[in-house]
Amino acid sequence: MALDVPCVPPLYRLPLGIYGEFFLLSRPGVAGLFVSPEAGRVEGLRGTIFVTSMRLCFVPDRIGMGGARPFDLPLSGIIKEEFKQPFFGANYLCGLVSPVPGRGLVNNCSFRLTFNDGGCQTFLRVFFTLMAQYRIPRGAAPTSFFDPPRLQTWVQEEIALRDPSDPSTIYLSQPQQPQPQQYAPVPTSATVEQDVSYQSIAAAEEATQRAHHQPQEQLQRQQQSASSGASWTLPARFIL
Repeated sequence: MALDVPCVPPLYRLPLGIYGEFFLLSRPGVAGLFVSPEAGRVEGLRGTIFVTSMRLCFVPDRIGMGGARPFDLPLSGIIKEEFKQPFFGANYLCGLVSPVPGRGLVNNCSFRLTFNDGGCQTFLRVFFTLMAQYRIPRGAAPTSFFDPPRLQTWVQEEIALRDPSDPSTIYLSQPQQPQPQQYAPVPTSATVEQDVSYQSIAAAEEATQRAHHQPQEQLQRQQQSASSGASWTLPARFIL
């Protein structure tokens, strides 16, 4: 489990891939909640959950708004996962994450992923299949389920079973990444962090908006100056 996971700039809507990771699915319209002794209560409000061959990664639609922070859940650390369908309210997946060496937190943490929009059968089928495979001793089968060719074949099979009401996206090809990245979580205490901190995200978004509006403002100023500076006189043949 880690908080403030790096995302791909400049939009920060896609998590940076870990070396050897295979993206399988993304599901928007999810509310993420994570509670840990170290970080307290972390709410993602609303965002997208990414399912890969190594983890679940939640990326809020607006990082930093209302305390929303990206976090990931390593599949090897998830325990006691359970899907619940309450009589009132949206369906959700909950469970615990046990500590994984080198991934930041050191105590068991609880999580909840609430599916607010559309169905979630595709996500559940992919997630529970991965969890079952993770609990099979490695080397028990002659061909590993997590080999990229085997994963690609499985993903293509999932397309045929996809529920039309499910907004999930199944990756037939891998999302574009700047370059293969090793995992490097952002410290939660950091106030300034290159490329992935909230301050840099806000600055990048502000710069993008400023660059978008600047040409329009310049054109408006040119039009105003042209209209105010131009003088119009009545042609001589119309002067009485």
